[in-house]
Amino acid sequence: MEKVITFTDNGAIRKEAVVWIAKMDGDDFSLDDRDALKEWMTRSPRHKAELQRLTKRWGELNILTELAGRSTAAGTGPVLGFHPGLFHRRG
Repeated sequence: MEKVITFTDNGAIRKEAVVWIAKMDGDDFSLDDRDALKEWMTRSPRHKAELQRLTKRWGELNILTELAGRSTAAGTGPVLGFHPGLFHRRG
């Protein structure tokens, strides 16, 4: 009997992680969502690693928010079309 190993597509994991990050950044991230996220992360070390990698990138994008805030305050409008607060965690 052969052993069959199923490999998950890295692109699929990335897409799922992006959806989770968007949910976490939204106003309606519930306790049920949190539990589902924990379950998703425990399914595979790759899930957790990708979420951590993208979360780090998401945090790095805060510089765009800060620049947009300064630019708006100066009366010149948002930088690169980003709205101030777009990448800030609400709540």
